[in-house]
Amino acid sequence: MKELGDFEQDDTPITKQEFFGALNALEERLSAKISEIGGGDMAVGSTAPTVRNDSSDEREMKSKGGSRWYHFGSNAHVEKDRDKQKNAETEELAELKSKLEELQKTLQESVKALDEKERNIGILKEQICRLENEKRELADQKLQIEGEYKAREQKLLSTIERTKEACEKQEEETQKERAAKEEANKQVDRLQREWEQAKEQIQNLRRDLEGVKSLRDRIWPSFLREIEGLAPFAEEWSNELVAERQDKDLIFMFANIFTWSCAFAIEKDGEGDDSTELTATTALWNFSRALLRWLYAHGKTSEEAFLIISKLSEAVNSVMQGGRYMTEVPTLDSPFSSKNMDYSADGSSVGSVAAIVAWGIRSTSSNICKKKSIVKLTN
Repeated sequence: MKELGDFEQDDTPITKQEFFGALNALEERLSAKISEIGGGDMAVGSTAPTVRNDSSDEREMKSKGGSRWYHFGSNAHVEKDRDKQKNAETEELAELKSKLEELQKTLQESVKALDEKERNIGILKEQICRLENEKRELADQKLQIEGEYKAREQKLLSTIERTKEACEKQEEETQKERAAKEEANKQVDRLQREWEQAKEQIQNLRRDLEGVKSLRDRIWPSFLREIEGLAPFAEEWSNELVAERQDKDLIFMFANIFTWSCAFAIEKDGEGDDSTELTATTALWNFSRALLRWLYAHGKTSEEAFLIISKLSEAVNSVMQGGRYMTEVPTLDSPFSSKNMDYSADGSSVGSVAAIVAWGIRSTSSNICKKKSIVKLTN
């Protein structure tokens, strides 16, 4: 336990138990000292010692840790020494009392400081309690947040997994689309090449078609297609021309009209001569003979054949208008004229015209007959 001197030299804060323990020890020392000085009991806090009633001055002084009393045979000397000693002890007692008062003052200040510390400790404990509550709340929030975090993490992981699957599926579809696109591009390139080839073929076909059209116009001129009575024969003629055994009259008819149209084109351009005209008129005359022979062979009457050949003659003369020759067809039942007609061997040599075998061709500038008509006569 700390003594009084320890408190004077040590500034370290003390507890109440330590302080009161030191105070009790000091009071015990003070009481013991007073007892030694006065030879009796003294109340704590009083500077006057309790007077003892001794019966003899020669009694030996009792020793309690202090000096012994001796008897020298003189009461005056003994009283003087005793007074001196009492004075010294009284001074020591006063000093102890002063120290006790200071100690009590220090005790009050320490108690006050201790109370302040206890209040501070209470405040700190309240803060600690509040902080512990906050800590528990934070712990609860942490658990809640951790739970939410785990749930969100699981949700995000699930979303990431689905996204990865969707991405992989998209990539797979993209690869398929890319492959399909590449294949489509290849097909487009192939089709483009085929289209270019087809265009070239179409151009060639167009040229061929133009050639065929030009050739068709030469074989059967467009103005002849409009002749009334001949249009129904177009399909029949096409079928016969590609048949295994073609009709010779039909082939001869187309061959001669082709020859005439070519010669006429030359004449029309002004590049023809007498031989060109001879070729044209001969071919045109032969064409009429082959056509009429085919018409009669396919059941046409002389009247029907006359109407067809008359319409055809008008169309040819219209195309050749301004030329050096023209066609003419004798009318049925007209009298025979050797000037512009020849009679057919299978009919009569005299009489009137019963049927036309071939039309005639004469000059446009005179009455000269370049090719006479052939007719079949009846009496």
